[in-house]
Amino acid sequence: MSTSSSYPLGRDYPSIPDGDLPAGLLAFFDLTESEVELILTKRGPQNRLGFAIQLTFLRSLGRFPKPQEIASLPRPVVEHVAAQLHISDGVAVLSTYGSHDGLTRRHAKEIRSACGWKPYSKGEAALKSMLVSRATYTEEGVKALLRRAVAWLREQRIELSGERTLTDLVRSVRGASDQEMWQALLAPYADRLSELDRLTAVPDNERKSPLAELQRGPGKPAWTNLAGAFARNHEVQSLGLPPADTRVFSARRLSHLARFATEHEVQRTKRRAATVAAVARLTETAADDAVDMLVHLIANDLIGRARRRTEKERSAIFPDLAHSAAVMREVGKDLLDTRHEKVDAETGEIIPPVADTMTVREFLDKLEDMPAFEAAVTVAGELAPAMGSDSDEARRAKMIKRIDLLKTYLPHIVGGLAYRHGTPEARHVLDALWSLTDLIDRPAISRAEADERLLTGSWKELALRAPHLSPEMVDTAAYAFCVVERFYSRLLRREIFVEGASKWGNPEADLPSPTEWAALRASVSKSLGLPLDAVAHLKRLGQELHTKTRAIAERLPKDRQFQVSDGGRLVLSTAPLPPDPKGCPVTAGHRRGGLGASGVITASDSAWIAKRAGPQATARSSQLPTM
Repeated sequence: MSTSSSYPLGRDYPSIPDGDLPAGLLAFFDLTESEVELILTKRGPQNRLGFAIQLTFLRSLGRFPKPQEIASLPRPVVEHVAAQLHISDGVAVLSTYGSHDGLTRRHAKEIRSACGWKPYSKGEAALKSMLVSRATYTEEGVKALLRRAVAWLREQRIELSGERTLTDLVRSVRGASDQEMWQALLAPYADRLSELDRLTAVPDNERKSPLAELQRGPGKPAWTNLAGAFARNHEVQSLGLPPADTRVFSARRLSHLARFATEHEVQRTKRRAATVAAVARLTETAADDAVDMLVHLIANDLIGRARRRTEKERSAIFPDLAHSAAVMREVGKDLLDTRHEKVDAETGEIIPPVADTMTVREFLDKLEDMPAFEAAVTVAGELAPAMGSDSDEARRAKMIKRIDLLKTYLPHIVGGLAYRHGTPEARHVLDALWSLTDLIDRPAISRAEADERLLTGSWKELALRAPHLSPEMVDTAAYAFCVVERFYSRLLRREIFVEGASKWGNPEADLPSPTEWAALRASVSKSLGLPLDAVAHLKRLGQELHTKTRAIAERLPKDRQFQVSDGGRLVLSTAPLPPDPKGCPVTAGHRRGGLGASGVITASDSAWIAKRAGPQATARSSQLPTM
């Protein structure tokens, strides 16, 4: 087999390695009791040993050994099998095996029947079908497909063919699939092949081809690079090459093929097909790169910078606001207490509640800290947002001050990409965004020109109730930033998406229709090695997961805590487990601090609460759920 985890015995094609044997190799040649019983039915030690070698060879490597392989097996392997059959000098005994014509073939036929294996000829068609599906939907090369073919044959209990036969089959399938893909990609460009060649040709006095220049990223996120990112996307889109259909061609295969577009050593057909794949990939990534930069600048510069400055100012004014809130809290508590009856602790006299506004006024006039209360109200009015606003008002007010920056780059934001909406609310946001270019240069606009459905919370305060505005006008700067912020949030939720993009594109665009999925389901499932019945498959996986989890739990220390890390590793804690709540006695002394030991109010808990709290609590405790 192979030195990888899949094949621990040798190369990608299963075989016994030359030289020193790897650790654990002999375990593959251990015999089970049922196998020993079958072997002992043979007459003569040479026949029993030869039969056992063929049986373990098939079970371990998935194929029968050739005569020359039997003769050249390493001594440790032969002696290990012979020892289990109580045969001494196994190498000498094995050298006499197969002297009778056809004996090894008869033994192989018997082993095949007893162990449920089929010859390669009966599984070749199914293997080729699996390889074709895999080659169609993945970019796996010959080596990866060869490993998958070996694993599939072993899983299906189908004997492996010769190494050359299997390798040739994999190469032919991979080559045919690639040729089919190249021809299909180039079919729409039969009259534009020279244009494809110009994209990959390096002009005189230049160091890179036009395609290589376009493949360069737009640079670090910065407002000065934003226009370049949109221009790069526009240049890619203007090439006029229709994008490849990812429902026909796997995105992974297209991405893998695109890497060969600028390599002139590959054959011309492959390079041209790679150019088409590269342009198709570039069409998506150029749009994604532009949106990535735009989202980063809105989040970290427009919103993030204003948020950081606001939080810094809030930290500075927090002591004043906290003191004002404490003063208002004490006065408010005393004022609210005037609404209820009071009992004089010395005389027992019941003092009636304050009932009229004149008495409340007298109460306020008698406050010793009335100046402090008035100052606290003034500070709170200056620092706290107005009623109907929100905690983002200060941050948004700082954003508005950068209106000149937004004026500069708004044409690029609005016209640089093909935005589409996925919800009615997103459509309102896009309509407002597209109309901003005609409104942004005016200090104020009429209410009829603004979409007031977008103005909620502090945006309503800033856009409609600014001191310098007349009632029928809207502050343009506040409205513009409100639209940009709404656009940003809808873009993150993919309610607004970009046509032609991948990451920021329509999340439902590449989903096949029910009719298309019905046609693709069988081949996709076959390429992934999954059954068509997903319910039964998931149920089986769930049962396996449960069994393995229980098995792992049984091996863990009983007196230690553990958790599963982000990497999937079990991390044991050195701290002992806390006391088991189920083992704690429940008494009245325990209940004084809270609920019962289980954290659930039981019937006895309710009775104890009622007894301690009196008749008023009894009425309330009767409404509590009990166990």
